[in-house]
Amino acid sequence: MIKKILIKDYAELKKQTLSNIYQKVQRGTLQSEKIDGKTYIIEEEQAKPKDLKKQCKKAKKSLKKDIRNLQELLKAKEAEIQTLKISFDILSSAFNQQLKSIEKPIIEAKIKTEKKSKKKKLKKSKK
Repeated sequence: MIKKILIKDYAELKKQTLSNIYQKVQRGTLQSEKIDGKTYIIEEEQAKPKDLKKQCKKAKKSLKKDIRNLQELLKAKEAEIQTLKISFDILSSAFNQQLKSIEKPIIEAKIKTEKKSKKKKLKKSKK
Protein backbone atom coordinates (compact mmCIF):
# COMPACT_ATOMS: atom_id res chain seq x y z
CA MET A 1 0.00 0.00 0.00
CA ILE A 2 1.28 3.48 -0.86
CA LYS A 3 1.37 6.24 1.76
CA LYS A 4 1.95 9.95 1.22
CA ILE A 5 3.60 11.68 4.16
CA LEU A 6 4.44 15.36 4.54
CA ILE A 7 8.20 15.96 4.46
CA LYS A 8 8.17 17.42 7.98
CA ASP A 9 6.33 14.38 9.38
CA TYR A 10 8.58 12.00 7.43
CA ALA A 11 11.68 13.63 8.93
CA GLU A 12 10.28 13.22 12.44
CA LEU A 13 9.25 9.63 11.74
CA LYS A 14 12.71 8.67 10.45
CA LYS A 15 14.48 10.86 13.05
CA GLN A 16 16.39 12.77 10.38
CA THR A 17 16.82 16.47 9.73
CA LEU A 18 14.55 18.24 7.33
CA SER A 19 17.50 19.34 5.19
CA ASN A 20 18.71 15.73 4.96
CA ILE A 21 15.29 14.64 3.66
CA TYR A 22 15.23 17.52 1.13
CA GLN A 23 18.67 16.46 -0.13
CA LYS A 24 17.45 12.88 -0.63
CA VAL A 25 14.46 14.20 -2.57
CA GLN A 26 16.74 16.34 -4.77
CA ARG A 27 19.08 13.39 -5.43
CA GLY A 28 16.08 11.21 -6.27
CA THR A 29 16.70 8.61 -3.59
CA LEU A 30 13.27 9.38 -2.10
CA GLN A 31 10.12 9.51 -4.19
CA SER A 32 8.18 12.70 -3.68
CA GLU A 33 5.17 14.53 -5.03
CA LYS A 34 4.06 18.14 -4.75
CA ILE A 35 0.40 18.69 -4.01
CA ASP A 36 -0.96 22.20 -3.45
CA GLY A 37 2.55 23.55 -2.86
CA LYS A 38 3.36 20.95 -0.20
CA THR A 39 5.91 18.19 -0.73
CA TYR A 40 4.92 14.67 0.21
CA ILE A 41 7.16 11.65 0.46
CA ILE A 42 5.71 8.58 -1.23
CA GLU A 43 6.38 5.46 0.76
CA GLU A 44 5.27 1.92 0.08
CA GLU A 45 4.38 -0.13 3.10
CA GLN A 46 6.06 -3.49 3.09
CA ALA A 47 4.09 -6.51 4.18
CA LYS A 48 5.11 -8.25 7.37
CA PRO A 49 6.58 -11.78 7.08
CA LYS A 50 3.43 -13.33 8.60
CA ASP A 51 1.28 -11.47 6.09
CA LEU A 52 3.54 -12.62 3.27
CA LYS A 53 3.14 -16.23 4.33
CA LYS A 54 -0.66 -15.86 4.36
CA GLN A 55 -0.58 -14.10 0.99
CA CYS A 56 1.55 -16.89 -0.47
CA LYS A 57 -0.86 -19.55 0.80
CA LYS A 58 -3.84 -17.66 -0.65
CA ALA A 59 -2.03 -17.20 -3.95
CA LYS A 60 -1.13 -20.90 -4.03
CA LYS A 61 -4.75 -21.91 -3.42
CA SER A 62 -5.94 -19.48 -6.04
CA LEU A 63 -3.42 -20.77 -8.57
CA LYS A 64 -4.38 -24.39 -7.90
CA LYS A 65 -8.03 -23.49 -8.43
CA ASP A 66 -7.15 -21.64 -11.65
CA ILE A 67 -5.16 -24.65 -12.88
CA ARG A 68 -8.11 -26.99 -12.22
CA ASN A 69 -10.47 -24.63 -14.03
CA LEU A 70 -8.11 -24.36 -16.99
CA GLN A 71 -7.71 -28.15 -17.13
CA GLU A 72 -11.50 -28.58 -17.18
CA LEU A 73 -11.77 -25.93 -19.88
CA LEU A 74 -9.07 -27.69 -21.89
CA LYS A 75 -10.92 -31.02 -21.63
CA ALA A 76 -14.13 -29.33 -22.79
CA LYS A 77 -12.32 -27.75 -25.74
CA GLU A 78 -10.73 -31.10 -26.66
CA ALA A 79 -14.19 -32.71 -26.65
CA GLU A 80 -15.49 -29.86 -28.78
CA ILE A 81 -12.63 -30.34 -31.25
CA GLN A 82 -13.35 -34.07 -31.43
CA THR A 83 -17.02 -33.36 -32.15
CA LEU A 84 -16.03 -30.90 -34.87
CA LYS A 85 -13.68 -33.48 -36.43
CA ILE A 86 -16.47 -36.06 -36.52
CA SER A 87 -18.88 -33.52 -37.99
CA PHE A 88 -16.31 -32.57 -40.62
CA ASP A 89 -15.78 -36.22 -41.57
CA ILE A 90 -19.53 -36.78 -41.91
CA LEU A 91 -20.02 -33.64 -43.99
CA SER A 92 -17.00 -34.43 -46.13
CA SER A 93 -18.31 -37.93 -46.80
CA ALA A 94 -21.78 -36.62 -47.68
CA PHE A 95 -20.25 -34.00 -49.96
CA ASN A 96 -18.13 -36.61 -51.77
CA GLN A 97 -21.17 -38.86 -52.27
CA GLN A 98 -23.21 -35.99 -53.69
CA LEU A 99 -20.32 -34.93 -55.89
CA LYS A 100 -20.03 -38.46 -57.29
CA SER A 101 -23.76 -38.61 -57.97
CA ILE A 102 -23.54 -35.26 -59.80
CA GLU A 103 -20.35 -36.16 -61.68
CA LYS A 104 -21.51 -39.62 -62.82
CA PRO A 105 -24.12 -38.42 -65.36
CA ILE A 106 -21.76 -35.71 -66.58
CA ILE A 107 -18.95 -38.22 -67.12
CA GLU A 108 -21.32 -40.68 -68.83
CA ALA A 109 -22.58 -37.93 -71.13
CA LYS A 110 -19.01 -36.92 -71.94
CA ILE A 111 -18.09 -40.54 -72.76
CA LYS A 112 -21.13 -40.86 -75.06
CA THR A 113 -20.23 -37.68 -76.94
CA GLU A 114 -16.63 -38.84 -77.29
CA LYS A 115 -17.81 -42.21 -78.68
CA LYS A 116 -20.13 -40.44 -81.13
CA SER A 117 -17.36 -38.14 -82.29
CA LYS A 118 -15.02 -41.12 -82.76
CA LYS A 119 -17.70 -42.92 -84.80
CA LYS A 120 -18.16 -39.83 -86.98
CA LYS A 121 -14.41 -39.56 -87.52
CA LEU A 122 -14.27 -43.26 -88.46
CA LYS A 123 -17.14 -42.85 -90.93
CA LYS A 124 -15.46 -39.81 -92.46
CA SER A 125 -12.12 -41.58 -92.72
CA LYS A 126 -13.79 -44.62 -94.41
CA LYS A 127 -15.37 -42.47 -97.11
